[in-house]
This record gives sequence, structure tokens and C-alpha cells, in this order.
Amino acid sequence: MGLERTYYVYELVNNNNEVEYVGMSYRPEYRFKQHTKHKPSVGVGKFYGRDDLSLHIRKGFDKGTARIFECMLQMYRGFVPEDENLAYKITRLLGTNETD
Repeated sequence: MGLERTYYVYELVNNNNEVEYVGMSYRPEYRFKQHTKHKPSVGVGKFYGRDDLSLHIRKGFDKGTARIFECMLQMYRGFVPEDENLAYKITRLLGTNETD
């Protein structure tokens, strides 16, 4: 069995210290460049041309745990989680009604 990759949950934070995005990647610095330096297309360029954003790496995990933490952090920050099924499971587990 090979070594498992570490996936990092990260936030994109503007100059006002406001979190604008929560994501995960095993290459967060490269992913940050995709978000800000690539022209918009599928999966990249959401923040093209923005120089007021910085990358804040929260924590590294195995892929499954990173996906859960990413979803929880998206919910905590008030974003609509990308994985709606996982968000539903988390809210059921925690006994909250945040997705209702």
C-alpha cells in the first residue's frame, strides 16, 4: 500500500479579513493560483484578477476527513456546501437545522 496524500482545507481571505471561499486540495498553493490567475472556466478562475486575496491553510487530513472538515467549515462560514448530501448528514448528526 502506498503513502496516502494529505489534503488541505483552505480559505481565501480578503484584505478585510473576510473569508470568501473554503476549499480543499492536496496542492493548495497551486489551487490558489488556479482561482486567482487563470481566466474563468470550469473549476478555475472564480477570483480571476483579484490581488486582495490570501491563502490561509487550515489543516491537513486524509481525503475523506478533509471533505468532511471542508463541508463543516463551509457551513460554519455561512456558505452553501458544495456537497449537499454530506452537509445533510452532518446536520443530522449534529442535530441542527441549518440546511432546512
